[in-house]
Amino acid sequence: MPKDSIGAILGICDRVDTITGGFKAGLQPTGSQDPYGIRRASRTLNEILWGSGIDADLVHLVTESARQRELSEEESSLVMEFIFQRLHNQLREKGFSHELTTLAVSVAGSRPMQAMRMLDVFSKIQDSEWFLGLVVSAVRVKNILQKVQENNGNLDSELLTEKEEKELFEIVEALSPDVGKAVEESDWDSLARLLARLEPFITAFFDHVLVMDKDENVRRNRIALLEKCNDLFRTAGDLGVLKS
Repeated sequence: MPKDSIGAILGICDRVDTITGGFKAGLQPTGSQDPYGIRRASRTLNEILWGSGIDADLVHLVTESARQRELSEEESSLVMEFIFQRLHNQLREKGFSHELTTLAVSVAGSRPMQAMRMLDVFSKIQDSEWFLGLVVSAVRVKNILQKVQENNGNLDSELLTEKEEKELFEIVEALSPDVGKAVEESDWDSLARLLARLEPFITAFFDHVLVMDKDENVRRNRIALLEKCNDLFRTAGDLGVLKS
């Protein structure tokens, strides 16, 4: 492994170049064979990132390397798919569960340093009562929305009549800026704790409010409210994978 930041940066660029060059030449590894070291380059790339603490965005690096090597859009997508799969495998080898790893790679896979940090945080809180409540709430919202076929349009706060839906709307509006900040700063612990604050409001909403109201406007508005909740939950990925 490189001993300084300059060596790490050169090592990162070299491995990205090796991977994109291999795909351009049609030398992708197949099965257990890796005669040209493409799989090894991807593994070493991640280890350099983790060892150096460099929070590089691999989508950006691969896109630039692919442009220079004139890879097609499809070839570039295959490169990233390959890198994400290698990242998933390496994180699993480090002892993280399949479900948590799938979640972290889906959210932060382009930045292996952040994928590791997210896993470190979520693995410590995944069994806590408040986090389990967060997962249940996210899944309840997702399940309802999956059953909806109609186009719901924008949420109209004037159509919110029940106490519980008003309170849910208010907490969503209040949390949104802080959730956005947590995502921007990759503050995974704060993100999870902010989203968990939705749980009692979502529980009260489902206990006291009929989502599929006979009034079409009211029904669509309530679904739009749940979509806003889902948008917040999705900042932490599809939390439903943790219930698999």
